[in-house]
Parts: sequence; C-alpha cells; structure tokens
Amino acid sequence: MKIPLDQIKPSPFQVRGRLNGELLGDLKASMKEIGLIVPIKVRPKNEAYELVYGHRRFEAAKLLKWKEIEATVEELNDEQAVKQGLSENISRNDLEIIDEARAYQLMLDEFGWSKIRISRELGVPERRVFKLLAILAEPEEIQRLIASGDEVRKGGMPEGKISPQHLSVVAGIEDPLLKVGTLKKAAKEGLTVEKTRRVTQSIKAANTDKLKQGLIDAPYDEFVHDPERVKQVVKKRGGIDPFTKREPPKQKIWDEAVARFLRFIKQMRWWVEDFDNAVDAGQLSPEAKPFVATRLKTLRNDINRVLEKLEE
Repeated sequence: MKIPLDQIKPSPFQVRGRLNGELLGDLKASMKEIGLIVPIKVRPKNEAYELVYGHRRFEAAKLLKWKEIEATVEELNDEQAVKQGLSENISRNDLEIIDEARAYQLMLDEFGWSKIRISRELGVPERRVFKLLAILAEPEEIQRLIASGDEVRKGGMPEGKISPQHLSVVAGIEDPLLKVGTLKKAAKEGLTVEKTRRVTQSIKAANTDKLKQGLIDAPYDEFVHDPERVKQVVKKRGGIDPFTKREPPKQKIWDEAVARFLRFIKQMRWWVEDFDNAVDAGQLSPEAKPFVATRLKTLRNDINRVLEKLEE
C-alpha cells in the first residue's frame, strides 16, 4: 500500500549511523528514472508508521519530493522490528561495518541475545559476529579508521583505512598504546593484513619498549620487520636491544670501507677476465655488445674520477 511520507517516522533502533552521500545520490537517480522497485517496510506506531527497513529509499523519496511511497505494513514488537531491519540490511550486503557492529551490540544490550543467537538468527558466521563486536572495544580513533563495508568488499583499503582483519592480527599486542600505534601505522602506510601481521609478530619478538616503538616508527620493510630475524638478533645479543645505535670510531669505519673496496676490485678483475674470455669465444649476442660497452665506459669514467682524486 502507499503511505504518505509525512506519516512515516524513523526508527529509534535505526542501525544505519550515516548515509553514504554517493550511494544515496545513485539511489535517488535510479528511483527518479524507474521508480521504487522494492517497497520499504513499516509498522503501525502511535496512529502513524515507523520505519522497519528501507531507510535510504525513504530518504531518497524525500529528496525527490514524493508525497507517498509504497510500503509493506506489519505489526511487530521492538525485537522483531530490529531483527527484520538488520536481517534485510545484511542480506542486501550494504551495511557499514561499524553500523553492523553496533546493531549486534544493540541485540545484546537491549534484547539480551547471546552472540551465538545473533549468529543463528541472522545467518551470520559466529566468527564475524565476534570480530565485529570487538571493534566496539577499540578506542574511537581506531573505530574511525575502519573502512566501510563497501570498501572492504571491493578488496582494496582506501588511504588511511583498515579492515576488521587488521584488528584481528594485532590482538596479540598487549600494550594498548603499541596496539593503537600499529593500527595507525597500517592505515598510514596502507599495509596489507599480512604485512600488519609481520609487524605485529616483530613487535612481540622485540625485547624492549624502545625497540617495539622503533619497529612501529620505522617504515615497513621486509628485512626490518622480519619476526624471525628480530628473534635471532635479540637472542644473539643476549637481551640487549639489537637496534641500539653504537657508532664505531671513524677510523674503523674507513678501514672497513677500504677493505670492502679492495675485495670488490679483486672480484671485479675476475669477472672482467671471465667476461673477456666469453667475448673471445663469441658467447655474447650482437645486441648485448653495445649495451655492455656503454656500461663499461660509464664505470671507466667513474674509476678515472676516483683515481684523479687519489693522485692529487
């Protein structure tokens, strides 16, 4: 049946916290062109009607300045209304992650449902229910980093966002500040879940607060954030922070640099000899000859420049 828009009131149990402006605009354009395909649902309430589901369609209709809208009417108590509204939004797969989490919390607090019942009644995997509810235990700044459901479903995290899976992999970090720091690092650097897991394991393997924080501050690197390497270095150093800087004397630095360079020259002479033999044997393709010649000329010029400085 068609119901005047001014007789429909929003639900006090509305699970949708905010409306995506872009999606609402698309819906408005669609409804303007082809009309309303799926009716909204309402329940009688105080000589008027209260929305059960179809919040975005209702808002789009108001933007289009419709006077009335097609709706299904059903007598429902609060618990039934919330269940149906949540079920419908979950089935449409367009509910924001944080809104879905708050809806589950509402079922727990307002109606005494258990997490297992939420999973069973709404057809949602238990793991998802537990994972999403865990988001609400995080600080507000972390909740704001959680990407929308649409972004997560597309598989790519937008800049400055993380997914619920990121929260799961940092669960092993006991220090709240380090945990928040790791999540903010993941969002800032656009780390995948797997890279965030490596950072987390590295932090857990570290032996000092300074090193743990250093691993958060350092830009992600496969070598730096290799948890097995961190474990081995910590063990080898006997519990001493392996990343504490200990500057060796300048003379030692230069002696080591000279030794490395002399070893390189020796190795280079062997390589040149092997390459020369390969050229004589005709093992080098015609295309490779000018390419190698150019590189060798560049190297020769660099060596000549160093020689001039050494002979001054």
